[in-house]
Amino acid sequence: MTIEDLLKSKVIENPIKRFKKELEEIVNSNLVTKLFSKTKLKKEVAEFGLELVKLQDNYYSNYISLGSKEAEKFATLVKEDIWEDQNYYDLLLYFFGEENAAYVKEAWSRLPQKMYQTGYTRRAFRAPNHKSYLLVNQINFLRSLLN
Repeated sequence: MTIEDLLKSKVIENPIKRFKKELEEIVNSNLVTKLFSKTKLKKEVAEFGLELVKLQDNYYSNYISLGSKEAEKFATLVKEDIWEDQNYYDLLLYFFGEENAAYVKEAWSRLPQKMYQTGYTRRAFRAPNHKSYLLVNQINFLRSLLN
């Protein structure tokens, strides 16, 4: 066994690339490919997951900001109590596994009580009733977990 073979066997796959490829297949699939698909995600759920893993190749790629085009897109995709719907919870299971999905769901539900914002412009206040701030924090939380 040469060192090149050993190094090739130690390569770690980037899960984001795999998630993006599989979710694009689900979104662009037709009825026949859905029957043979091994995942049970629905098309609208896969579109939401695909938006989560669409990251740019820069330092701040996994963060969205308030008022951005991405935030507006997520505002249309995210609904109240999103993880109570079994179809969307299957997306958490797909990304994080059975054990961690329950913890991610609980953390998502506790984010309205989070005290501090993130970044250099943070202030010591909470805005639990401001839906757009909360949505940005929740999406940034999920993206940071995936990345």
